[in-house]
Amino acid sequence: MTEANDVVYADVEFTKYKKRNPGESSSAAENTYSEVKIKQPSDSQKLAPSAGGSKITSERVALVILTALLTAAVVALIYISWDSFQTKESLHHMKDINRNVTERFNKMKETLDKASCPAGVNTTKPCPPCPKNWEEHGDQCYLFYEVATTWELARQRCQQQGGDLVRIDSREEQRFLAERLKEKMKDHDDKFWIGLTDARTEGQWLWVDGSPLNESLKFWNNNEPNDSKGENPEDGEDCARMGEKSHLIFNKWFDRDCNHSHKSICEKAAVCGHLFCV
Repeated sequence: MTEANDVVYADVEFTKYKKRNPGESSSAAENTYSEVKIKQPSDSQKLAPSAGGSKITSERVALVILTALLTAAVVALIYISWDSFQTKESLHHMKDINRNVTERFNKMKETLDKASCPAGVNTTKPCPPCPKNWEEHGDQCYLFYEVATTWELARQRCQQQGGDLVRIDSREEQRFLAERLKEKMKDHDDKFWIGLTDARTEGQWLWVDGSPLNESLKFWNNNEPNDSKGENPEDGEDCARMGEKSHLIFNKWFDRDCNHSHKSICEKAAVCGHLFCV
C-alpha cells in the first residue's frame, strides 16, 4: 500500500526460532510480520547529478560565450590602438620631413633671390620676369638686338646672355614678332635674324636646338626660300631672317647669305617672376 506521493509501505516477514526444549527433535519456527515505511526520492533529487559527474548548465555556456567575445574585443582594441600609434608615428615623421624640406627650400629661395635679382630693387615687389631691355610675351623673354652682325655672331651674342636666336613655335608668336618688327624696322631691308638655318643640309631647315621646321608652322614669303647665289655663289642663302613693314603681309620669312649683317631676335625663358628681390 502507498500514501501521498513519496511514501511507500511494505510488509516484511521475520522468522523467529524458539529454543529447543529437552527431548524435542528440532526448533520450532515462529513467523512474525512487520510493516516498514520507505520514502521515495523527489523528482529534483532524481535529476541531481550523481557524485563524480558534471553537467554544464545554460548559464555556464552563456558565460563561456561572453568571455570569448570579451577576449576578442580586447584583442581588437589592442590591435587598433597599436595601429593608431603607428599611424601617428608615421604622421609625425612625415611632418618632420616636410618641415626640413620647407626650411631647405626657403634657404635656397633666399640664395636665388640674392643671386638673381639686381641690387637696390624694392623687396616688396617680385623680380621682373625678364631682364632689362628684354620684352616679355607669354612665358618667354625677347631681345630685339639692333646692332647688325652676321648670323653666327648674332647667335653667339644671344647665348652669352643665356638665350639663343628665336625659335617660332606658333602663329600667335609669329604675329607678335611681326607686329613688333614693323615698329622697329627703318626700311624694307632692315630685317632680323631668327634661329633657322639649312647650312648643314641644303633644303633641310633646322632650328638652333636641332629640331626640324614644322611644315604646318612655316611662314616663308612668296618664292622663299630661293637660295640665291648672288652674294655667295658657293653656299647661297642658308640662314633665315624676318620682317616686313607692310600690314598686309603675314608670311615674313626670307633666306639670306649667313655672312650678311642683320639685326637679330634673341629668346629665353622667363624665370625670375616668382622670386623676390632683396
